[in-house]
Parts: sequence; C-alpha cells; structure tokens
Amino acid sequence: MSSSFNPFGLFCVSQQKLNDSLISIFRDYQIIEYYLKWIYSYMHKGNSNKNYKYIKDKTLGNLINLLKKLDYSDNSPWLSKDDYSYLKDMTEIRNYYIHKFFINYLDAEYHNDHNKLNNLYTQLIKDKKEIEKMCKNIVKFYNQVSSIK
Repeated sequence: MSSSFNPFGLFCVSQQKLNDSLISIFRDYQIIEYYLKWIYSYMHKGNSNKNYKYIKDKTLGNLINLLKKLDYSDNSPWLSKDDYSYLKDMTEIRNYYIHKFFINYLDAEYHNDHNKLNNLYTQLIKDKKEIEKMCKNIVKFYNQVSSIK
C-alpha cells in the first residue's frame, strides 16, 4: 500500500517501505561518518592517510568532539558551535534508530497501537529527509576541505 493509512484509519505501512527508509538513514549516517573522518584527516596537520588511520575506529560522537577541538584550535573554525551542536543532535538521532527504534516499533505493533506506529513512521520519514540533507552538506564540506590540502 502506498499510503501510511488504509481506508479504515488503521496504520498500514509495508515492511519494505519501513525497511527502505531505515536503510536510507543507516546508509546516510555511514556516509556522514566516513566523510567526517576524512574531513578530520585533511584538517589535521600531517599525512591525511595516517590521520585517517588514527580516527577510523572512533565512534561518531568521539569523532565530532575531536573534530570540534581540532577545528577551534587555530581560532579560525570552519564550522560554528551551532553546527557542532547540530551534529551532536544528529548523533543522538542515529543512536535512537540503531538502539531503540525497532524495540519501540515492535512494542507498538505487539500492542496494536496504531497511533504510536503512525507517530514512529512519521518521525522516521521526517528524520530521513533531514539526514539526507545533512549528508549532502557534509559531502560538500568534505569537497571544500579536501580541495585545499
């Protein structure tokens, strides 16, 4: 069914639609994390490949903290404090989808809570669009940083 509601007002989203939206979020977060690691590697003094090896196993939250510290170390940051706050917020959203979304979804499904299912799916679609936009912006930022190194 193409709509998130059936004609009787009950929640009805295909499993494929739900999966596609989640895969999109997970993919975009992986892209964001990958490019942020390379941004850090290019911004840091020294060989970018060696810098990447240092940062490649860091969590997204740790990476953002390190990137902010590095970015502000020369008093000429590329990103504002609001940008870093936004990245932190997006990290919390990522953690929610990885650790809690399915539990909440399965719980709502088990209890036939159609309002909760609708709210979860609506938020998923809203977050998916926001993450897509953020992903495009991070790739643009990467292109700026990598072009000066």
